[in-house]
Amino acid sequence: MSNINETDRMKELIEVLNKASKAYYAEDIEIMSNAEYDALYDELLMLEEKTGTVLAGSPTVNVGYEAVDNLPKETHESPMLSLDKTKDREALRDWLNGQGAQVSPQTEQFVEAFAGRDALLLTQTLVPMEKWKRDQLIAALEQW
Repeated sequence: MSNINETDRMKELIEVLNKASKAYYAEDIEIMSNAEYDALYDELLMLEEKTGTVLAGSPTVNVGYEAVDNLPKETHESPMLSLDKTKDREALRDWLNGQGAQVSPQTEQFVEAFAGRDALLLTQTLVPMEKWKRDQLIAALEQW
């Protein structure tokens, strides 16, 4: 890929990533999965390192998006902590233990059923689960 094509690709990635950040942070809309965002971000970072160039507006140097005061604040029963981009089950378990937390038995059962392609256990786990939680788990595991 020539420098001109690399620069064009960097501009394209910056536009897409900034659009996703604005939607997420300012409009409370998720237009791509975290895995998709991470892959594009990592591609941009690799191109910046390869070319030695960081273009204006790059999300690799700009963090988040302008705060919006009118989004509702959520109260959580427990702290919402960050695990960066971990997609490894053992790393997740180790991290949770270090936080004094653990994966719920229902979530653990779901992961086991999904990984083992156990349709009966998967059904038994998903049926009683709230729809929003079920949808989040399925989306997360599809990315995993």
